[in-house]
Amino acid sequence: MFRSPKLLSSLLLMILSLLLLATGCSRETSPLATDRIAEPVTPLPFFLGDKIGDRGEDGETHAEEIVTRNTGGSVTLRFLTVDVPKKAVDDDTTITIDLYDPDFAAAELGPDGTQFDKEVTLEVDLGYFEDYLSANGIAPEDLVIALYDEDLEQWTALKTNVKYEDDKAMGLKAKTTHFSRYALAD
Repeated sequence: MFRSPKLLSSLLLMILSLLLLATGCSRETSPLATDRIAEPVTPLPFFLGDKIGDRGEDGETHAEEIVTRNTGGSVTLRFLTVDVPKKAVDDDTTITIDLYDPDFAAAELGPDGTQFDKEVTLEVDLGYFEDYLSANGIAPEDLVIALYDEDLEQWTALKTNVKYEDDKAMGLKAKTTHFSRYALAD
């Protein structure tokens, strides 16, 4: 099939290089990773402060749920839902959401640094921000879910999809394989 040993060795070297590039880097740093958009973004300035101090039904700043390997599970706090599929964790794990900044729609997901065997879905309920988005002329299609990259010291957009219901944008969805700080950004 290959008459030229030089052509065969070049082809094998190229295949090996691609394999090393794809598997030799972590998912977070691999140039082949598709969960991030390269440009930095800015978290949406959405004042939560009037609700952060409260401890009423809508004023909670912490939520947690135990997810298991066999069933997975989800946890929701106000505008954010984290859905963990089955077989994404090795053992029972308490998943947490903490709203930590009263001036932005941002949350710390924990346990910090948790790595998953399968992608976890983050979903933002846009109904929570409907008045703000309308008053500021922000289209749901211009929003993303962003991850704070501590190495770069900036917010980086995740590949985000808009969820529609009856032609109305209802939410945003993104996937991740680890926990850190996340925010709604434009």
